[in-house]
Amino acid sequence: MPSKKTDMINSIKKYKGLLFTFLLLFPLWGTGGLSQTYPVQVNVHALAPYSNQLSDYYTTSREKLVVSLLNRDQNRPTLDVELQMTISSSSGLKLQNRLGVYYPTISLTQGVMTRLTQDDLAPYLQAQNINQQGYMNQGKLPDGMVEFTFQAIEKYTRKAVSLPATARVWLTTQKPPLLSLPSNGEMTGFSEPMNLRFQWTPQHKNISQVEYEFELRELPGNGASAQSAFLYSPVIHQERLLYTSLMYTPMMPLIDPDKTYGWRVRAIAKDGADEINLFENGGFSEIWFFKTQTNCLSPMNCAATVKDNSIGELRIMLYSTARKHLFPENGKRLLPALPKRP
Repeated sequence: MPSKKTDMINSIKKYKGLLFTFLLLFPLWGTGGLSQTYPVQVNVHALAPYSNQLSDYYTTSREKLVVSLLNRDQNRPTLDVELQMTISSSSGLKLQNRLGVYYPTISLTQGVMTRLTQDDLAPYLQAQNINQQGYMNQGKLPDGMVEFTFQAIEKYTRKAVSLPATARVWLTTQKPPLLSLPSNGEMTGFSEPMNLRFQWTPQHKNISQVEYEFELRELPGNGASAQSAFLYSPVIHQERLLYTSLMYTPMMPLIDPDKTYGWRVRAIAKDGADEINLFENGGFSEIWFFKTQTNCLSPMNCAATVKDNSIGELRIMLYSTARKHLFPENGKRLLPALPKRP
C-alpha cells in the first residue's frame, strides 16, 4: 500500500499541474483570448476634409462618416440592431445619442456587410437626439482630437452585440483671408473710366478647393463706423471667384466720385459641390473701406508766347475742367515778366 508520503507527493504534483495550466492561460484574459465574442462587427471611418460643424457629417452630398456592420452569427440569419453613438473630444466635450428615442431598425443579414447611409446616421447626430456634456458653440465641434464611436445594440433586448468601433480625426479651424488692396481708409483717386484692383491673402492650410466671395457696398455718410454700416448698406457688386484678386472695371456697376465704399471677402471650402464649414467667422474677412476722391486734372491746351525778346513777357493760356475756380473765367493768367537776357 502507498504510504502517506507518496500520496502527499502525488497531490503536490497534481496541484503543480493545475497551477501551471492557470499561469499559462492567465495572460489570455488580458489580451482578449478568452473574452466574449460578439456576433456583429462594426467598422467606422471618417473621410477628409474634416469639418468642425457636426451637421456636415450627415447633410452633405458626400459621405463624411462611413459606418458598416457585419452579422457573423451563423445561428441567426437576421439580426435587428440600433446604434449607440458617442462623440468625445480632447477638450472634454462628450455627446451621446439619447435613450428612449425612436431610431430606425437596422436589419443585418448573416454574412452580408451593411453600409449605413447618411440618412441612417442622421437620427443619431441630430441635436435634438443628443445628450451633451461640455461646451459646444452653435453645433461646432472644438479643435483638437475628436473620436466618433459606434456600437451595435440589439433592438429588443438592448444588449450590446458588438465591440465599440472608433474613428479619430484632428480638427483645425482655418483662418479667413487678410485684405491687402486697397488699404483700409485709403483715399482713392477717381477717374473715368475707373479701374480698381482688390487683393487679399489666404491664410488657410491643407485645403485643396477654396472659392472666394467678393462683396462691395456703398456706405452712407452718416458718421457710422464702416463695420456697422456695411451690414445694412446696399450691395453694389458681389462675385465668386477662384483667385485672390479682382480687377474692378467699368463693365461692373459704376463707382461714383466722393463716395465711401466698404468691402470684404469670404473664403468657402468646397468638397465637390458641397460647402464645408472649415473657417472661423463663417470664412468672412474683416470689413475695410475706401473713399473715392475727384482728382484735380492737369491743365490742358497750354500756349506760351514770347512777346519781345527784350521785354521777356510770357503769357500762358490755361484751360481746366476739374477746378474752374482756380483760374479766371477767361482761362488766362499773366505771369510776371521774365528778366532780360544779358
